[in-house]
Amino acid sequence: AMIPFKDARDRLYRMLSHEYVALQEISKSAEYAAARTFFLFSANIHPLTLRLMDDIYRTIRNLRIRSQFEKQRLKEMIEAGNVHSKEQRSKLFRQRVHPQL
Repeated sequence: AMIPFKDARDRLYRMLSHEYVALQEISKSAEYAAARTFFLFSANIHPLTLRLMDDIYRTIRNLRIRSQFEKQRLKEMIEAGNVHSKEQRSKLFRQRVHPQL
């Protein structure tokens, strides 16, 4: 197997919950017992592509909104006199954009 069964199952159900894949149950018997049922996952490429594009555009929009917010906040701090030198502004901006640095 390319990835462990548990990881594959977790990822498939996460994709299913976000509607990236569809699930079809095929039972060996009439009672649909889980042990005697095949679970087939599939992806319809066209709707999936549209969904992914929508998610990407939403992410880009959110990043732009956040960037504008942070730039405005930094500008207000500079205008208020809290940041004086170019080095201080650069350091503050890096801390806002990359807090782990």
